[in-house]
Amino acid sequence: MKAWIVATDAHIGELVQAADGCEQITLVAVGWNGGANAGCDRVIRIQGADEVPLEALAPAVVAHVAAQDDDCVIVESTQAGRVFAGALAIALHAPVLHSVQSVAERNVQLARYGGLVTETYATGGAVVLLVDGVSDGTNGTALIETVDATGYAARVTRYDAPVGGSVNLDQAKKIVGVGRGFKEQEDLHVAEEFAQALGADIACSRPLAEGQNWLPRDRYIGVSGQKVSPDVYIAVGISGELQHMAGVRGAKTIVAINSDPKAPIMKQCDLGIVGDLYTVLPQLTAAIQQG
Repeated sequence: MKAWIVATDAHIGELVQAADGCEQITLVAVGWNGGANAGCDRVIRIQGADEVPLEALAPAVVAHVAAQDDDCVIVESTQAGRVFAGALAIALHAPVLHSVQSVAERNVQLARYGGLVTETYATGGAVVLLVDGVSDGTNGTALIETVDATGYAARVTRYDAPVGGSVNLDQAKKIVGVGRGFKEQEDLHVAEEFAQALGADIACSRPLAEGQNWLPRDRYIGVSGQKVSPDVYIAVGISGELQHMAGVRGAKTIVAINSDPKAPIMKQCDLGIVGDLYTVLPQLTAAIQQG
């Protein structure tokens, strides 16, 4: 089994690891120089014009991924990557699989139900895998071949940054997650002040991003949201249902602040604080600021 990795930036550490059981790895670097190619045997660089969105280069990606019946195509799970995965699946007549844990000869291990169980998928042909890149790759010695970047006739004419800016929770060492324990959107400043004092990023549970729209979707942690692995994750006003906890399984330490001592998260955290978040957070913020 040979592997093809399709990535739009240098966060290919997990992608290369997923392909570790394959006999040959070809990296298709779309929109970047492909220098972080340690572990790869060959690099194909596809570079479009600055005003051309990466998604428009899908035809070029399909043209240069010459996967055979027993090969796997590992695609970085980003917005552009999911477009590439769909185009490749159609061209190769292959299924698209996600939540990949490992790849072996004609077998793919998949996490199911938030990682509680593992499914073994026997490929029987080419397969497209969506994998989170997460960690940076390192520079390798593979020769980089720049190829034709012909794509769709599309270009970016305007870019509107999301309110509050974007965040890369993959790389965050400290994260404060907020949930439905907050009564009003304006009350989130209590958590923001705490996170600022702690030097942490703000994240949230799904209802705050997709139901109440209090925070951008890129801050949502859960089964269908971000998967994070910080040194410490502090869940504030989050009950701790399976869908959310699946996104923080990689955290080294989980701290919960909740007024309900019987909340599910209390059985899954390393440290639980039972109390009103409107009282606990200001006290913690003051303690941190005072040193």
